Amino acid sequence: MDILIFILLAFGAANIVSHGKILEPLRKATDRIPYAGSMFRCPMCLGFWAGFLLSLICGLGIGHGIVLDGIFASGASFILYGILHKLGAYEL
Repeated sequence: MDILIFILLAFGAANIVSHGKILEPLRKATDRIPYAGSMFRCPMCLGFWAGFLLSLICGLGIGHGIVLDGIFASGASFILYGILHKLGAYEL
């Protein structure tokens, strides 16, 4: 159950930052910074950082270290994003 909560928290955070309307000004502001603009639009990149921070700050994760938790969250975010995109929830 903890893994499911971890995945949903990481994906939710990555999704809000990469696609949420409320954070559109942040994404536009980071467009002028090299690499940052693309990172704030990439669910897989944000999934890594969300998983990394959840593991570091909250102690959530799969239990194999903060870097592997970030990698796991990145993969989970990529898979969930792909599923939602395939179902038509996102336009690229």
